[in-house]
Amino acid sequence: VLYVVLDWRRHSLLIANAGHHAPLIRRADGSVAEARCQGGFPVGVLEETAFPETELSLESGDCVCLFTDGIVEAGGGEGEEFGEQRLEELIRAHAGESAADIARVIDREATLWSQGRGEPDDRTVIVVKRT
Repeated sequence: VLYVVLDWRRHSLLIANAGHHAPLIRRADGSVAEARCQGGFPVGVLEETAFPETELSLESGDCVCLFTDGIVEAGGGEGEEFGEQRLEELIRAHAGESAADIARVIDREATLWSQGRGEPDDRTVIVVKRT
């Protein structure tokens, strides 16, 4: 589970991570990296678990990509996964497009990558851009 609160007034994200992939952030300078947020155990693994929150600032031009493992673990030819590197490249290459268009490109490319190769995992991708 990944819990995210977007605060438009403060231009920030509050993230609590329970065993999920960390969001990817494409900064206005073109760099793409995992959001630095503390991870926790998946929900239900331990009876009493804390899920620390991390606040991330968003600058003008930043783009945040939230995604499920069905995107990066989509299997392609010869068992190769779609992977975070391929996802980062798509985010970088389509940075000038709208958040909705970036999400569509990611979904389309993950689908094409895994086409005809077994039962697909659930896939969710959410892209948010600060203008």
